[in-house]
Order: sequence, then structure tokens, then C-alpha cells
Amino acid sequence: TLSAGYHTRAENWLESMKPEYSCVPDIHSYALLISFHLETLNYEKCKEYISKMETEGLPVEQLYSDQCFSEERHFQLLELS
Repeated sequence: TLSAGYHTRAENWLESMKPEYSCVPDIHSYALLISFHLETLNYEKCKEYISKMETEGLPVEQLYSDQCFSEERHFQLLELS
């Protein structure tokens, strides 16, 4: 996961890439940020990223597979839905 402080830089970088380079983050980019926010119990931010994924047409259901998160994080994520 991201160390404290680095998540802000990662989020800022992610947001700047969209308009400047017309980049759309992939599921792994979002999974990394969601994982950090699950770790810090910031569930509102997790929901925000899941909503962005849905808006961008990314396969949100892949987040619920064990491939993206540890078992503990997986259950936290399931509780959000």
C-alpha cells in the first residue's frame, strides 16, 4: 500500500494526468488508492473512487476479487457495497 503522505501525491498526480494527457486511470491505480483509504478507514474516499470507476466504465466487480486486496481489505470493501 501507499505510505502516509504518498497517497496525496499519488491522488494529485492521478488527477493532473486526466485533463493534461487525457489519461484514464486503470483498475490497478484505483485499487492502490482504495487500499490505502481502506487501511486508514476513510470509507467515504473509497466510495468516491468506486463511483469514479463506475463513471469511467471500469469493471468495479474486479475490485471484489481476492486478486486486488488481502482478505481483510476484501471484507472491508464488501461492507461498503
